[in-house]
Amino acid sequence: MPTEPLEKPSLETCIIWGIVAALCVLIPGILATRNMKMVPGKLQNFFEFAISGLRNLYMGLLGPGGERHVPVVMTLFFYIIICNLLSVTPFRSPTANLCTNLGLAFFVFLYVNYWSIKTKGLGGYLLHLTGPEALPLVFRLVVPLFLLIEIVSLFAQPLSLAMRLYGNIYGEDYISYVVTSVVNKVHIPAQVLVYGLMLFTGILQAFIFTLLSSAYIGIATQHHGDAEHTDDHGQDDHGHPSATKTTDEGADVPSL
Repeated sequence: MPTEPLEKPSLETCIIWGIVAALCVLIPGILATRNMKMVPGKLQNFFEFAISGLRNLYMGLLGPGGERHVPVVMTLFFYIIICNLLSVTPFRSPTANLCTNLGLAFFVFLYVNYWSIKTKGLGGYLLHLTGPEALPLVFRLVVPLFLLIEIVSLFAQPLSLAMRLYGNIYGEDYISYVVTSVVNKVHIPAQVLVYGLMLFTGILQAFIFTLLSSAYIGIATQHHGDAEHTDDHGQDDHGHPSATKTTDEGADVPSL
């Protein structure tokens, strides 16, 4: 067993391999979309298949209007998965350093709160921090408690994202480090199993990070009463088809 702890990758290493991971996302994306064809080639076909599946997955969490956020979430996914999978190479993964994960989580924090303010307005955003809008007046005395809980929750979200990703990636690196030390002594190819686990964990953690980010974005950008108003679907409050339709001039006329 190793007697010394595994050192975390240095900040310089994280920056270098973080740039490499970004280029690995950027360059194939440019090549795949540079000459789009009606009959896609292999590279374009792969990206269309992957992006279509991921888009449907994330849209379920982002909710109505989530199309604008899908490119950001999927870019995060591909970036994180490449960073994570560097751990199965001779190089170190940038996400094995907490600084990288805090940077990613801080970006999500800024993005979520920016769109929350843009969607609800500054007044609505601040009102949301004081508790549910339908809270009876008598319970408004506990607004300071709601405010404290919301603020703690607000900062707990990015912290949990960063710590979860860091703990899993650094943990798998440490397991590989321990197994390698044992294998070097007894010559057992057990590290192959560890690499399989690292591949699975790297992909899974990228999914978890972006799925949680999508959920935070969806919650932050939803309008109050979105589920109650169904005018766009032509139904009334009871779920029946509306008896009237609106003309372009805005007048209600009976539907045929």
